[in-house]
Amino acid sequence: MTANYEALADVLLKSDDIALISHINPDGDTLGSAFALCYALRDMGKRAEVLCSDAPPEKYPPLIGAAPKKEPGFKPRLIVSVDTAAEELFGETLEGYRGRVDMCVDHHPSNTLYARLCLVEPDAAAAGEIVYYLIKAMGAPLTKRIAVCLFIAISTDTGGFRYSNTTARTLAIASELYRFDVDFGRINRVLYLEKSRQQIELERVAYDSMRFYRGGSIASVTITLDDIRSTGATSDDIEALSNIPRYIRGVETGFAMRETAPGLFKISARSGAVDVSKVCALFGGGGHVSAAGCSIAGECDEVRERFAAAVMDAYADKDSKTSED
Repeated sequence: MTANYEALADVLLKSDDIALISHINPDGDTLGSAFALCYALRDMGKRAEVLCSDAPPEKYPPLIGAAPKKEPGFKPRLIVSVDTAAEELFGETLEGYRGRVDMCVDHHPSNTLYARLCLVEPDAAAAGEIVYYLIKAMGAPLTKRIAVCLFIAISTDTGGFRYSNTTARTLAIASELYRFDVDFGRINRVLYLEKSRQQIELERVAYDSMRFYRGGSIASVTITLDDIRSTGATSDDIEALSNIPRYIRGVETGFAMRETAPGLFKISARSGAVDVSKVCALFGGGGHVSAAGCSIAGECDEVRERFAAAVMDAYADKDSKTSED
């Protein structure tokens, strides 16, 4: 069932031994949101732990902090997922928590409402926004380390407050976070400017792989397992590749393909013109209107052309509806 902030806060305040689940291939939003909530719960005397099947990209732990150590006797009694649209995103390590989730805090419109209590706000720019208000509803104080976590969560999902999902509410929350004595300039440098040599080399490969469609309004980049091996790139180096096609003037929709296993490609799509969540849903994925993802099995060129064709169909449907109006 869907729930409000007060209902979730009441459950959290009455519970202990709380497990906070982040999704596989964790990004700044799922990590920042989960750690912010974990710190808030711990500050209120609760036992809480952040769980994730995958190790975080190396840039996040120095900013967010090390995972709070499990206290003796900790055994999860309340399971909470954060920024996770479906149980499939728990990953193999946390497979045992499927069907047991008590609470879900998320902003993805594709959320499957798998938890006993769900607080899903598709209009929120990031799960970090929802966690901010949840912490307020709990009556927990905002601290410096919570402010850092929430800033990372919200900033990364809005592209440093550049994406169209940034709202007045987003900036109002950021304004409050800036009241803390935090070197946000350094955090922004780590998040958006610093790159490893491996990432620079991988970006070169990505630009070389670029393909254009529909007169240049659609662009793609592709990274294969061989590319990852030859450059020595890590998951942290790969994270920002999905934005590369949109850097090019005239490109409205971009998608990045990354081979995650032989013959299996993870696609991250970004658009300001069509609903890429609907396109990705055709391949079993989902996400937001302007940012979504899916995985497709097949040969590299065939997968790229299939997805590009689906994007072009989305444009055709949009043009058809516009002409009818």
